[in-house]
Amino acid sequence: MPYDLRQLLIQRLSHRGLEKNQIPGFLRSLANSIDIGKNTNYTLINKRMRNIGWDDIDFDYRTFELARNCLEAGGFVGQEYKTSKWYEEIIFSL
Repeated sequence: MPYDLRQLLIQRLSHRGLEKNQIPGFLRSLANSIDIGKNTNYTLINKRMRNIGWDDIDFDYRTFELARNCLEAGGFVGQEYKTSKWYEEIIFSL
């Protein structure tokens, strides 16, 4: 995954109030909220994320697409199980 995309994602999520050490957990929750193969939009994802405790973070369309692209570029396919280390590597391997 290009360095620029991950860095941009970190910046955008940080501007929305996440600390860098919270981002892997946030991405894991996001990955669990995405219905692959369905037209999941960011407003539905915002609702799902609030339901599981991420109340203070709202996606806009661009941040949602950026996060989804970063997950897919990192190897996320469908709703397959990934360890927490996998999500940490997406962020901390910069």
